[in-house]
Amino acid sequence: MIPASLTLVVMLTLAPGLIFAAGFLQPLPGMATAILAALSVVSTARRTDWRGRPDWLLLAAATATAVTLTLLSGIGHIFWQTDDWTVRDAILSDLVRNPWPVSYTLADGVGLLRAPLGMYLVPALVGKAMGLGGAEAALFTQNAALLALFLYIFATTMPTGRSRWIAMGLFVGFCGIDCIPWALRWIEGDLPKLWLPHIDVWSGYFQYSSHVTLLFWTPHHALAGWAAIAAYQNWRAGRLPALLTAPLWAASFFWSPLAAAGAVPFLAFALACDLRDGKVRAADFASAAAAGLAALPAAVFLTRDSSAIEKGFMDFTDPNVQAAYVSLLGFKAAPWLLVAWLGRDPADRRSLSEFSVLTAVLLAIPFYKIGFANDFAMRASIPALALLCLRSVPALTTIGAQPAARRAMLATLVALGAVTPAVETARNSMQQASPRSACNVLESLKDGPYAGSPLDYYIASAASFDTHPALFRGPSAAPLSLQIRRCWPGRRFVYGPPSAL
Repeated sequence: MIPASLTLVVMLTLAPGLIFAAGFLQPLPGMATAILAALSVVSTARRTDWRGRPDWLLLAAATATAVTLTLLSGIGHIFWQTDDWTVRDAILSDLVRNPWPVSYTLADGVGLLRAPLGMYLVPALVGKAMGLGGAEAALFTQNAALLALFLYIFATTMPTGRSRWIAMGLFVGFCGIDCIPWALRWIEGDLPKLWLPHIDVWSGYFQYSSHVTLLFWTPHHALAGWAAIAAYQNWRAGRLPALLTAPLWAASFFWSPLAAAGAVPFLAFALACDLRDGKVRAADFASAAAAGLAALPAAVFLTRDSSAIEKGFMDFTDPNVQAAYVSLLGFKAAPWLLVAWLGRDPADRRSLSEFSVLTAVLLAIPFYKIGFANDFAMRASIPALALLCLRSVPALTTIGAQPAARRAMLATLVALGAVTPAVETARNSMQQASPRSACNVLESLKDGPYAGSPLDYYIASAASFDTHPALFRGPSAAPLSLQIRRCWPGRRFVYGPPSAL
């Protein structure tokens, strides 16, 4: 049967889509979308083992870890927040303080807030009744709950015993060997100009981020990618049909389309295996079809006025790109692929096929680029890196029985990899937290570390929505304008000096 922990993840991930249907879509398509989304999870709910007893000790450890990391991520302004939160705070504030959809005054007309809003809508709805403080508390609760469930699911899909604790610990500390290439570039004096420590960016062209880095910078992408792998892990454990991964995948698309895209090869592999084994049921296909149809309005929403966003294949005729690619794979992927290979079960033919898919995905992702900072590599790699982490657990579980040289290699890799999340944690702990800014999204993109960055990452032309008047609601309030010139006076950033006083 399906574990209750996974079904709770489905419900939490799906909830923003229901709010989107009610608040952003016209009544008829909104009602149809909500009904389809609800129908897509009926089969999952019916086949859930609601009476199963959880491993309370493991769940308590997962919850404590999730609460700690979510606090350190800066939600609630108790700890310092990374640069990306300058926009994320503004998104939440705008959704709380204004009718939906939120509109802005642009130089060439009116723009609408258009971004993956999956992480924000439940907290924003709470904030409508309880204010911004309530919204931040709801955001903290939501993110911590999802992270706790992911850690618990990843642990419980391992064999009983210490492998479950190793899985949880490794997931938190998992990363490639960033510290070595960072040190080499520092010695050469060839590093990006950073004002606070952040070592994931050493490659320049590509980034495969640590799990803690993702939580601190882009939690909505991380949670979306991990949701897909939580479903995949339950399929691998024989607890979930491949087709019933579709509702969770479709819901995660509204949190992060790039992370959802990165999960496609693994979910397709699961479906191919179920087709081969004759495990596909008509009812499950109906659930998957309903989930896909329910996700279509969100897909249309997220693609409005997005043609100008930089995208295309990387220029691999450039020797610098080639060197960055080889370095990325050599320091970030190859060591852990070796560990996963050493820990595989040679008698399990499916594990070999899965390993081939995993390797191919990590090799292929850097060839394509989306965004001026290459968001595609950072976000589409999230599911693959999470799965790579979990497939490395068996080798670490048997480390005591392995030759001394291999034990030393594994211990060194874990220790060096943990440097990156340690640096992220230390920086967020040591820097002074800043209060919430009153700036809206438009103002946040005109000040701070991302001043001058394209607006079309978060704001789309209202005219682009006019082509679907029967689908989307129009703005019902005056557009927000650029009034505040300095959003974070005195605040320190990773990518820029303190904001002017």
